[in-house]
Amino acid sequence: MLSAPAETRLSATQTTPRDIPEARLSEFYRYWHARRCGTGEWPRRRDLDPADIPALLPNLMLVEVHGERYRYRLVGTAVTDALGMDPTGRFMDDLPAGTPFTGLMTRIHDAVRQAEGPVCAHSRHVTPYGTLRSCGRVLCPLADEDGGLAMIATCAVVIANADAPTVVDGGGEVVLDGVFPIVPDTEAVPAA
Repeated sequence: MLSAPAETRLSATQTTPRDIPEARLSEFYRYWHARRCGTGEWPRRRDLDPADIPALLPNLMLVEVHGERYRYRLVGTAVTDALGMDPTGRFMDDLPAGTPFTGLMTRIHDAVRQAEGPVCAHSRHVTPYGTLRSCGRVLCPLADEDGGLAMIATCAVVIANADAPTVVDGGGEVVLDGVFPIVPDTEAVPAA
């Protein structure tokens, strides 16, 4: 069984693939689910082929699991643009303490451990320019050769809310609205 720190808050409410609110997130989940082994095991990194999902590449992250730590292995351009930096090759807990996403990302990745499967997460924050943004993420586990957690593949979509008022001081704290385990829905997820 995987373990996660007690402060990880995983919603008791589950979501199904058809309830994932953004098309790219839903497409990523369907792609990951189609690569699962017939026994229900998680796919491995080698089971994912970037050529299959070129439109999603800017929104993808691959994060290696090193015990209780996470290291960014690959970070798409849309994610680096939203973060304002490229964390590729760095451990999450080594990022600058003032980076509001550091704690959030660690907690969301911990939720994959707690759920022992994929999760959908929603958060919001105000940029340093005063724009309200919301972000949706689907995080899916990737197995090592023994079936344990080796990596977490993530699709993240950041949405600028044009209708939201500008906040004068900007750059506020990131608010995590929820982390929901994704349960398969045989009607919405085609078999591989």
